[in-house]
Amino acid sequence: MIDGIASSRGTYPFYTIYTQNVNLIKDNIDTIKPIVTYYPVTNFTWMENFENASISLSVPPDYKNSDTLVAINSSQGAFEGNFSEELYLLNSSSAFMCTSDTFFSLPTDGRIVYLEMNYKTENTIGVGVVPIGLSTFFNPDTVLQIKPSASWNKIYVDLTSVVGVYPNAIGFKIFFGGYLDPGVINPHIYFDNLKLIHQ
Repeated sequence: MIDGIASSRGTYPFYTIYTQNVNLIKDNIDTIKPIVTYYPVTNFTWMENFENASISLSVPPDYKNSDTLVAINSSQGAFEGNFSEELYLLNSSSAFMCTSDTFFSLPTDGRIVYLEMNYKTENTIGVGVVPIGLSTFFNPDTVLQIKPSASWNKIYVDLTSVVGVYPNAIGFKIFFGGYLDPGVINPHIYFDNLKLIHQ
């Protein structure tokens, strides 16, 4: 599903195609276990699995509205490995935001750009990019809103169109942010296995 939308199913352009010839026999059950890998030409611009002592996401120092704590956390169980990242909203009236610590060079000429991630969350999350310009200030550009989910999910976020809007940007930060959902108190948000990839 592109951007987590069931009605927008499509072929993921970074995975190899799996084919297998199967001799089907009436009343028999066959089990097929496809194995796919990334195409060798795939560019992995950023990978964060939160297994190291330092992580590459943080609350921007100039974002004064955020009451967000960012921490590596294992008590809730990571999707893979030992650790995930936890965002914890401290204040019932808070907005929140965290971004990648560095900005990344991404193609703005129509080549495909995706963010892969595993997540579970007690609050709606906005996902998008912060374009970085030499002399121009760009605001965060939200690509989609992820709804709360009590279980881990995998999502593929298509960033191709949004980065294409900023051909003069020298790079892009990835951001996660938004506002507290009505009636939600001190929610937790978890991420794991972030991958920013492009053709």
